[in-house]
Amino acid sequence: MFEHDPTKYLDKYMEDKVAITEEEDSTHASDLHLILGNFPPVSNEGDSRPTEPGEYELSDFEVKFNFAELDPDEFLLDNTKKEFIKYLFKNTDEIDPEIKPKISATLLISEAKAPRVDTGDEDDDMEKILEQKMYDPTSPNRARELMEFKFKNKYSDGEIDLSKLPQHGVKVIFNPDAAVGGNFDPDSRKIFLRGDITNLETLLVLLHEVGHVAALSSMGDEQVARFFKLKGNISRAIFEGGGEATNEDAAFFIQAERDAWAFALKQIKKLFVTRDERIVHADIIEVVNKFIHEYTLRKNSESVRKALDPDFNGLTSEFLAEKGLTREELKQIIYESIQGEEPEERK
Repeated sequence: MFEHDPTKYLDKYMEDKVAITEEEDSTHASDLHLILGNFPPVSNEGDSRPTEPGEYELSDFEVKFNFAELDPDEFLLDNTKKEFIKYLFKNTDEIDPEIKPKISATLLISEAKAPRVDTGDEDDDMEKILEQKMYDPTSPNRARELMEFKFKNKYSDGEIDLSKLPQHGVKVIFNPDAAVGGNFDPDSRKIFLRGDITNLETLLVLLHEVGHVAALSSMGDEQVARFFKLKGNISRAIFEGGGEATNEDAAFFIQAERDAWAFALKQIKKLFVTRDERIVHADIIEVVNKFIHEYTLRKNSESVRKALDPDFNGLTSEFLAEKGLTREELKQIIYESIQGEEPEERK
């Protein structure tokens, strides 16, 4: 799978640790987000960015997008969190295979609809989040399927058209207020996207997720199964504790992320080459490069280091320790808040 053995691959491609403070790191990330989030700029200062479907001119670019309402058959749209949470406490191996992808997709919408709450009272925050419903069809910011999406440079032939990208039956679900960024969910065969539909950061994240889809589509069934197994090993190690993931798991994960970002970068560069092959907005391309290497890939490398560290207890344990809770206590709080009853024991 690798040109080198996994250990040498990690030595070569893991992003270096950066010796800066957490505050400096946060400021750097914010600067990158700010630049990409405001490009291309709106035509007139003070104008808001377009959110309704249509065609728009933004600086040197033309953007066109259109949505469709979600298909209820692909989600548990009629279920409240109270009903949905029952699934989460069951052994997922016992859940109807036809329901599992709907659970996965609905969970991501649920996270999208739960706002970032900070009242200063942790118990109150949790109550407010848990009161949120899965999906509100009346909300202007509801999740919808992205049916058409074109991004074009007016002065070149450079265009990114969602319909011409390798989708392989994968749908794109867009929610501007999602709590989670770009995510490709293989169970439901959906890409979940958040942010501003007309800025470069959202486009870049979409292309990254499409890069994952493109890579998987070129694999055989056995390779695809191995991909998700190894990715699962890394995810479990990050959330449940390090030391279980192997160098091969880590190298596979790093390679998959690098390949997906390489795909995104190749696509996005098409927007910045004129018909006479001049590069325009070279400063923005440099920001894109920094965003990929100094932010996303470095964060991935930090996660991999944790996954390989036997002394790392996992993000879940860190959260529980911060709240002074055990797993069972947290489970009980969630159930009591939603149902007012004790959860059934796991089988």
